[in-house]
Amino acid sequence: MKFYFRSILVITIIFLLSVAYANADFNTDFTSLLNNNNPDEALLLLAQKYPDSSDTLEYINGYLMNNSENFGAYGIRGWILNDMNKYIDALGDFDKGVMLSGHGIEFMQFFLAGRADALYGLGQKTEALTRADQAIENQEKNFFGGNLSLSEAYTIKGMVHFDMGEYEIALDAFRNASNLDPGDPNLWYNIGNCYFQLNDDSKALDAYNTSIDIQPSIDTYYYKGLTLTRLSQFDEAVKTLKEALVIDPDNENILEAISDTQSQADGDKKP
Repeated sequence: MKFYFRSILVITIIFLLSVAYANADFNTDFTSLLNNNNPDEALLLLAQKYPDSSDTLEYINGYLMNNSENFGAYGIRGWILNDMNKYIDALGDFDKGVMLSGHGIEFMQFFLAGRADALYGLGQKTEALTRADQAIENQEKNFFGGNLSLSEAYTIKGMVHFDMGEYEIALDAFRNASNLDPGDPNLWYNIGNCYFQLNDDSKALDAYNTSIDIQPSIDTYYYKGLTLTRLSQFDEAVKTLKEALVIDPDNENILEAISDTQSQADGDKKP
């Protein structure tokens, strides 16, 4: 029995040591990315290790306790807070990071895009667009940021112009964002919505299908269903809308859309 308990103790110690070494490697890689002006990859690395926002926030809070002058870490916390819809706190972190950096914000795409995201979340769309455009226009001068933050700047630009009914400009922005981040299903959904508003149903369907292939969502199924209905492809539209019910069986918008589509199909069949 003593041998058994000693074996368990040895296994536990080895496990704890392996975790400690893994965390040490992660901390080293994370810090190296920040120190080499690559906060986009640092943020992605952090999100891969801690998929939940509360866990990423806990980590970065602890990191800042020991690295309080690391301006990039404040930017990363700002992005995490954006993800948690804590936009006012995020703006404070972006300001703190820029101040510590000693550089003008026009050279710091990561902070510009983060501020654009926060301002859009607060409904300050004009200012959000200004910051997004600033990040895009100064990308050649940028020394702090990468594809993730540039894609976000294009995305915010697209969202603002879409809200303004400027669908061609929005489409161009979303396309640029998708070129940088082709695996983001939301970008393909937004591209589809632009084509939908521009009455280009064929291209809208292509974009919605790409989004669904990456990650199905109720909204994408919904608008794909509306597009098929507009094309009088009623059976296919109902089939698509029912796919959304697999995700949320009690969604009233989807149930209503199915009912409306079936009514249109019945009316279309009348002599």
